[in-house]
Amino acid sequence: KYHRQVWVFDELKEPIDGALGRLGLASYIDAVAAVPLHRQRYDERGFNQSAVIAEHVARRLGKPLLRDTLKRIRPTKAQMSIDDARQRRINVAHAFTATPSPLVAGRDILLVDDISTTHSTLEASAEALLAAGAAKVYAFVIAS
Repeated sequence: KYHRQVWVFDELKEPIDGALGRLGLASYIDAVAAVPLHRQRYDERGFNQSAVIAEHVARRLGKPLLRDTLKRIRPTKAQMSIDDARQRRINVAHAFTATPSPLVAGRDILLVDDISTTHSTLEASAEALLAAGAAKVYAFVIAS
C-alpha cells in the first residue's frame, strides 16, 4: 500500500474468496463499506487499499458497496507509527462520520480494512456507521 503496488491484491483474491465462502457472509450482510482514507493520505498513496478489497468483497457477495457513506473527516497519524493501544484509540477518535441513508438505516454492514492490530480504526469507523443508523457492523480484515 505504500508503494502504489495495487497488483499485489491479485494474490489475495483466492484466499479472500475462500474466507467469504466459509463465513457465509452473504446470508446476513446487507452492504459493504471500506475504512476510508483522509484525502491527504489518499493523494499520497493514489488509492485506498481497503476500498480495493471492499470492491472485490461486495462484488463476490453480491451486495452494494457504500462508496461515499463513510468518510474520514480529519487526518490522523498512521496507526503503525503508534505503539500504544490507548494512543491508537485517541488517534482515530472522532475521525470518521457516516451519512445516514436507506442503504445504512437498519442494515447490517460489513466494514472492510486491510490490517487491524488494536481494532481502534475499525471501532471508530463502526461507531460512525452505527450513529448513521446501521443495525450491526461486522469487520473483515486481511491481517490481524
